[in-house]
Amino acid sequence: MTTKLTFQNPPGDNRGHLDHAEVVRQLKAKPGKWAKVPGYDAKTDAGQRVLASQISKAQLKAYRPAGTFEAVSRKNAETGEIGIWARYVGKGKS
Repeated sequence: MTTKLTFQNPPGDNRGHLDHAEVVRQLKAKPGKWAKVPGYDAKTDAGQRVLASQISKAQLKAYRPAGTFEAVSRKNAETGEIGIWARYVGKGKS
């Protein structure tokens, strides 16, 4: 049996390329409103839970101080896709 390779460039890698400063700017423009964070949809939720936790706990610099933002990961029952939603809730702990 002969193995035949297909030569082509891999698809783009969108992981980790989210402009968190822009997300923060848009969330602050509409305090208290939930918004879906783009670019983090997947069939598994481990990474989404981690990012949601990092936002909520201000482990990412853009979301400091702690308590300023809330974030959750949720699964769409119809599609099985998992996404992250975040919102600006105001002044956190300095």
